[in-house]
Amino acid sequence: MQQVKQASYRQYVLAGDTLTQRERIAVSSHVNVDNPGVQDSRDLFIADRPQKQALSIPVKWASIFILISIVLCLFLIGSKIALTRALHEEYALLGERYRVAQTEYARLEETFSQKSDASGICYYAVQALGMRLAGHAETIGVQAAGIPLTQLPDTQLGIASSGH
Repeated sequence: MQQVKQASYRQYVLAGDTLTQRERIAVSSHVNVDNPGVQDSRDLFIADRPQKQALSIPVKWASIFILISIVLCLFLIGSKIALTRALHEEYALLGERYRVAQTEYARLEETFSQKSDASGICYYAVQALGMRLAGHAETIGVQAAGIPLTQLPDTQLGIASSGH
């Protein structure tokens, strides 16, 4: 890209205490144009400062709104505290119920272990039922037989009316 250097022209403004014919002076409402060192035939002009009413809420209404907001905040805080207390009470109740359930579980487990004890079962069988433990010679051997590979078709189908 080619940059073109532009000539800079200085602009001068007329300064001093002389006025050009029909020149307008813009004066802010906050400026006092009184200059006692210069004798000027012009009249001194001090712009009025109109007191604009700032947008505000009267103190009475502001205090009422603040009191209402404080009461509302206290109500919300109180409801949170009540909810927290209720939750703590529920947790305590659930904890107590859990401890009771754990105690019941331990008691039932102990009862189950006593009832399922092999020596207790054998003692009950000998005493109450008159049974005794079989010796080696009295033990019956059981052996599982294998399923034959070729089976009759009607036994597989399971017919109820066979002519045999």
